[in-house]
Amino acid sequence: MSNPVLAALQERRSIRKYTDREVTREEITAMLEAGRWAPSGKNNQPFRFLAIRRNDPRIARLADCTIYSHIVHNAALMIGVFLDKNCLYHELKDHQSVGGCIQNIMLAAHSLGLGSVWLGQMMNN
Repeated sequence: MSNPVLAALQERRSIRKYTDREVTREEITAMLEAGRWAPSGKNNQPFRFLAIRRNDPRIARLADCTIYSHIVHNAALMIGVFLDKNCLYHELKDHQSVGGCIQNIMLAAHSLGLGSVWLGQMMNN
């Protein structure tokens, strides 16, 4: 496909097995920046991020929040995306914005040659 945006949309996959390769600070910054560029009502950007590397002691507690704990333990990086309720413009629209933000992060990861998966099940716990 000649259009790189459409190609990225079609080529991106949810990846659940990872290599030992570490994610660089520059790659993390690029992904978070892509997330920040997601559309939001009145450009309020209600999303907040927490990037946690695999050797962080909080990983064990995060793994306990999901039936997909093997993914959490094996990932080089976890990016938590949160909705800042103090910055709400419109609750439904802001939740939609967070979804767009996560999609942007995943597309950025793909463009950097990194695999990613959205673990929404963690919200249940």
